[in-house]
Amino acid sequence: MRTEKPPASDLPKGGTRQLRRWHKARILDLLRKEPGLSRSDLARHLELSPSAVTEVVAELLEEGLLLERPLPPQGQGRPSIALEVEGNRTLVLAWEIDVDRMAVALMSLSGEVRDRVLLPPAPEGPEVALSRLAEATRPLLPGKRILAAAVTVPGLLEPGDGHLTLAPNLGWQDLPLGEGVRAALARLGLGNLPLVVENEANAAAYGLYVLGRWEVDHCLCLNLG
Repeated sequence: MRTEKPPASDLPKGGTRQLRRWHKARILDLLRKEPGLSRSDLARHLELSPSAVTEVVAELLEEGLLLERPLPPQGQGRPSIALEVEGNRTLVLAWEIDVDRMAVALMSLSGEVRDRVLLPPAPEGPEVALSRLAEATRPLLPGKRILAAAVTVPGLLEPGDGHLTLAPNLGWQDLPLGEGVRAALARLGLGNLPLVVENEANAAAYGLYVLGRWEVDHCLCLNLG
């Protein structure tokens, strides 16, 4: 699984949404791996101009995705400001549906699990499963800002809308799972979140690729469960 990186370049005048989002993702990813870098460090590592980094960092600070802390002064001049990913209140919601269990987790943008609840499986069907996941999520939400949601399931899904074609181990077939998840999130006041519904093995592979410690071009995940 590989996402090609376009050539490093500064933001065009006025910016473009896609390129701005790409630079935001690159800055967050680098600070996740190396917290405490300054703006000048980011510019050097990412081959961006200081003005481009300053503009994007300002947006990330305004959005509450980054934190600043002063670095000890070194010699003359203005002290540098270290940047790090906000990891306590700005979180991602994850639901896992499997044959022998279900789980709810809140994860930081650094990939750290902040809350986790394990649930028994729901052989009654998808409606019961989603209802139980939603109710287990509710007490975890106060004081938290949820940026996005992801749901994994051991089955075949159509890309885009999360329609479940077949999950033989669950006994589920031809279900609008994405719509059901969206409705369950709406009952929690989270119906407008960016949402991904993905096969569990694909999600595991992508998680290892993005959050793993290996600098690799390709990743293969074998699910033997």
